[in-house]
Order: sequence, then structure tokens, then C-alpha cells
Amino acid sequence: MKKYLIILFSLWVVFALGSCSTAEIRQAHVLTQAEIDAHNKDITGEDPDNPDNPDNPDNPDNPDNPDNPDNPDNPDNPTIPELDDYYVSVEGAGKKNGSSVADAMPLATFKDYVRMEEGSVSEVRVEALDGVTFHFAAGTYPMGDTDHPDGLAIGFDGASKVVRLTFEGAVGTVFTGTKTCRILAVSNQTRLILKGITLADGNAFTHGGAIYATGCSLSLQDCTISGNQTKGSSAKNGNNGGAIYLAKDVTSASFKDCIFSDNKIVTTDTDQYGGAVRIESAEEANDVTFDGCTFTGNFAKQAPCISVNAKTRLKINRCTFSGNSANSRGMIQMAGGVVFLNASTFYDNFTTDNSAWGVNLHGKGYVCMNNCTFYGNRNSSTTAGNNNVSVNGYHSLLMTNCTLIESCQLGLIRIDDAAGKQVLCNNILINTAEGKSVLVGNTSAQTLSAGHNAMSGVSGFSSFTAHATDMMNCTEDSFDGHTYQASSGMYAWNGPLAGFSAASQADVTRAMTNDFNVSLSGVMDNLGAAFFDWLDGMSPKGYAVDGRGEARSAAFWPGAYQGEGGQDLPGDSLIDMDPVIIH
Repeated sequence: MKKYLIILFSLWVVFALGSCSTAEIRQAHVLTQAEIDAHNKDITGEDPDNPDNPDNPDNPDNPDNPDNPDNPDNPDNPTIPELDDYYVSVEGAGKKNGSSVADAMPLATFKDYVRMEEGSVSEVRVEALDGVTFHFAAGTYPMGDTDHPDGLAIGFDGASKVVRLTFEGAVGTVFTGTKTCRILAVSNQTRLILKGITLADGNAFTHGGAIYATGCSLSLQDCTISGNQTKGSSAKNGNNGGAIYLAKDVTSASFKDCIFSDNKIVTTDTDQYGGAVRIESAEEANDVTFDGCTFTGNFAKQAPCISVNAKTRLKINRCTFSGNSANSRGMIQMAGGVVFLNASTFYDNFTTDNSAWGVNLHGKGYVCMNNCTFYGNRNSSTTAGNNNVSVNGYHSLLMTNCTLIESCQLGLIRIDDAAGKQVLCNNILINTAEGKSVLVGNTSAQTLSAGHNAMSGVSGFSSFTAHATDMMNCTEDSFDGHTYQASSGMYAWNGPLAGFSAASQADVTRAMTNDFNVSLSGVMDNLGAAFFDWLDGMSPKGYAVDGRGEARSAAFWPGAYQGEGGQDLPGDSLIDMDPVIIH
């Protein structure tokens, strides 16, 4: 347009000059470029020196042009700056670019920003997202939808580095599957950290109602995982891990101070494992930890809380398992791997099948436990021939400073592998079922009392020989003032136990580092020593306190509880003493 106007104007000048004398021509004023531009602007509204003219509807930077994708003032299509921290709310606010609480990005923008479609990962996006924290305001965030029933997909397959992302919630931040979709699907080259977020009402037809994780590492802190489920028709089609499913190539996972409640597997198939969490058989040994977590109200036909497969090193510290239910195979089911348990409580859980086996722990794992309490758990079947036990360790078991008081028709503890080994030191082991043994299983397995156990009795188990410091034929009445304290998860009593030979830290250490010299090829060497090292790395040290974290004194009470008074020397606490390791 400008071009044509200039040509017309030039022709007019030539015509006008042609009618003038030479003198008039010399005296004529020649228009400058600025005057021409001003004239054009008057006619067209265009300013050639201002290509960003807001009055030009064809201007790509015009804030009144809704098709402009780079307009920072267009809240429906905001420019997202590269930041270390973004802020998210359900509907968004202000400029909706995530740069502040006042300009929080909406959920839809957040999903588009972090979701990587298959084959679309770019190194530019990898660098932009690595190390970023998203802060979520209180509100309910539907992560899956009809177009994405498998949940919000987060993965960087093919990236040159692992991308670390943190999602941090406020009080009242809920990620939901709205009972129709999975919540999150986390995959390769991702390290995802969730803090202070509730994952609720996830629903998957494949494994993992809340989170399906593969090829990644996962960390949840102060999270609540509640009301999630899977409902596949068979194990092959995906009915494991009602809330969390960790596939075999997950490198590591940790859960700290989390609550797992009312998660379940809904299917008629009998092969279902892990109402809350399923850990698949790792291709290489990996570590999964639970610290300070609570499991309550979870259900699966087998293992309503945790199901773990081969090669995993599962470490559970300060956790509570209460009010969970299954048909059979324990609150924790092990199909191999190593399980470390410390200062954890199993209370009021139950199984229903006549052939339930382990009510609390079941399977072929290698188990080491210290300062754990098992009380009030039961199998509800009244059919004759009931085979329930409290702990079905199957292969090898180390138990120190633990309290097991249960009514089990078959026996309290079972070990069934002839090549297995069990070592018991400073425990309270009482089967309240009349005339029933503490120990049952394969008598070819090596069974060692390392001393200082208070036991109800062992019958028909020829490989066991009581230690001179063991107190046999105990009942609950042997423990004055005994009561279960639900607030602390402790079976408390007024000690010391009359006539009992108290253990020392050296006795317990010997049982761990010397007596339980068991290894699992490709997973862990010398489990007893490794277990001791794990306890030694805690603050306070796990072997120097009771199940509540209260300091033990020079003379250990049997079981997970150390009370006041008795045989201890004044001020002689072990909590600050150096460990005694005996090889």
C-alpha cells in the first residue's frame, strides 16, 4: 500500500513541477523522507519506524491480536519464561505464566509444559525442565482425562541426562484420577519428587492406580495416597499395585512420612499382589525404602500393603501397618529379595483364608528385623487345619529385640527352606493359641537361638535348641502390667522380667554381625553385617534404642520395649556409646 501511494505522490509532483517556471522550480520546497512518512501515516495509519504499531492489526506483536502466541499479556496463550520455580493453580491467575503466585499457570498449561509426547523430547526442553520445582496451590487437579486415561505422562526417553522434577503441594493440594483415570505415568530418564501432595481416586485398568513408574526413580515425601485402585481382569492384564506400581527397571524409590489408606485391587482373579504398592522383579538389584509411613485400610487378595519381587532391597523403618486385610499371603509378600525392618508395628491386620500362611509377612525373602512389634493380628478362618502363622519367613530370618504375641494355629514363625537359617536374639515370642509352638517348618533348616529370648514354647521342631539364657514357657501374664499402647505401637509392661538373663548390646551385635552370616547372590553379601550397618547409620542408632526411639540401657529388656527401672545402672545409657562389633 505504501509503495503505491509513494508512486502516485511522485507523479503528482512531476506534473505540478511541469507547469512551473525554472525560477519557481528552484524556489519549490523538496519534501524530506520524514515528511513523506508523516504524510503516509496520516493516510494509512502505518508508521514505518514502528513495526510494533498497536493500531496495526497485522502486527504479529500486537497485544490485541489473539492469534499472537508470544504475547505476555494474553492469558489464554502465555509466554512461559525459563525459571527454576513455577507456580500452579487449578484455573491460573494474572498473566498465567507461572512466574509467581499472582501469575500462576493453570493446570492445562502445566500439563502441556511437562508432558512429552513419544518421540518429541528435545534437549532444549530437557535443559529447561531439569531441576525445576512446580509449586501447587491448594485445590483438586485432575491429571488424567478421556484423552489420557493412563494419566499425566512424564518421561524423557532418549534424553542425554536424567531430568529432575519436583512437584510440591500446599495444604489441600490433591492430584486426582476422578475415579476414572490413572494419575501419573512416570518413565525413562526421570527423577520425580513429590512433596506434600495427596494422590486420590486414581483408577487404572493396568497396574498402578495412582502411579505407574518405569525406567525412573521416584521419591514421595509427606504425601497421602488414598482411595486408588486397579481392576484388571488378570495379573497379565494388570491387577498389581492398587496405588503404586514400580516396574522392574525402576532404579530406586523412596517414601518418607507418607500415608497409604484405602487402596485396593478390584478383580475376580486370584493372582493379585500389592493393594498399596507392587515392586516388580528388578533386572538389577535396586533399593526401595519406606520411612515413617502408615498403611491402613488397604486390601488385596494377597499382600494388601507391599508386594516385593526378586532382587529388591526393601528397607522399612518406623512404619505402622494397621487395619489392612487380605485373603492370604501377608501384609507384606516377598517373592525373593531382601527385607530390612526396624521399629515398625503390625497391629489389627487380618487374613481370611484357611490356607493364608503368613498373616503379617509371607514369602521367600531374606528378612532381618529389629525392634518390631506384632500384636493383635489374626486369621479369621475357623476351619479345622488352619495353617496361619504370624511370620512366614520361608528362607532365612534374623530377629532381634522384637515382640510377637499372636494366636496362630500352625505356629508363630515358619521357615521352610532346608538351606535357610534363622537367628533369634532378645525377643518376646508368645503364641497364645493353646498348646501351639513358636517355631514350625522344615527341621533341616538351621535354627539358632543367640540367647535372651522369652518364649512360650517350641514343640516338634527338632533343629531348635534353647540357649541357656532363654526363658521358656512364658505367657502374657509373665509380663507385669502388660498392655498394647496404640499411640506408640508398643507392647508395654512393667519390667524387668523376673529371673531373666538380660542381653547386652554385644549380644545383639553378635547375632547380627557374626551369627547371621547369610548372603544372597547378586543382591547383598553378609546380610547380618549389612543390617547392622543400616541400623548404625540411623540417628539415634537403631540398635541403641527401643521401638519408640527411647534409649536402651546396659541391660536390654527382651522385645521392642525398654521401660523404666530394673537391672540398669543409673545414667548408663547406650544411646551415645560406640557400637560393639563382634566377629
